[in-house]
Amino acid sequence: MKKPLILKNLGEVMDFLDRIENQLDTPVSGDWDAYQNLSHCALAMEFTLQGYPLLHSKLFQLTIGKLAFHYFDWRGYMQHNTSEPTKGTNAFPPNGTLEGVQRLQKAIKTFDEWQGKLYPHEAFGVLTKKQYAHFHSMHIANHLELFKF
Repeated sequence: MKKPLILKNLGEVMDFLDRIENQLDTPVSGDWDAYQNLSHCALAMEFTLQGYPLLHSKLFQLTIGKLAFHYFDWRGYMQHNTSEPTKGTNAFPPNGTLEGVQRLQKAIKTFDEWQGKLYPHEAFGVLTKKQYAHFHSMHIANHLELFKF
């Protein structure tokens, strides 16, 4: 099994995005192109501030969801289906690498500066800003593993 990409915080994610911005022709494996992967990650961050369109039940969030988050958090990385849209959304159409990088950079900056309410994660339920930052770092890293430098 390939070693997972571990990015510990959103600053490390931003550094990785700078690498992509400097090599826009980097191939991406999987079903989605660079724009689709990066926009999906940005959307997850935006939902943190706006609310997810669909949520798992409270029971799921408080049991399986909470256990899953703590497992990922403890392990330091997550793995999931990287070509499955967020519940209640559709996959983005293919577009362009630069647009995806810029959208994700903007989402990270907005999240970092955010002082308002954070909405529950669709599966993990209520998370603190620190927990959300770690989740997003792990989630984005899982998608960035698909970029072939």
